Amino acid sequence: MREKRRRRGAGGIACVVCGWRAPDALGPRAWNAVHLHHVLPAACGGADTPDNLVALAPNPHALAHAAWSRAGGRWA
Repeated sequence: MREKRRRRGAGGIACVVCGWRAPDALGPRAWNAVHLHHVLPAACGGADTPDNLVALAPNPHALAHAAWSRAGGRWA
């Protein structure tokens, strides 16, 4: 959560896959619409550090988790 606040204060958060930003119409909750995803999952020892977190829109985030699950808990 701390990293999300830092990125929001640094000019907002955009998805690294598609560039989507939450619409301003969502108001102060807009920054919750973009998710921070662990590159190396926390369950596998991944840290909550900036170099292990990427911003993803909801759909790319769901696809990332689906790909991880299909590969048996490893990146294909």
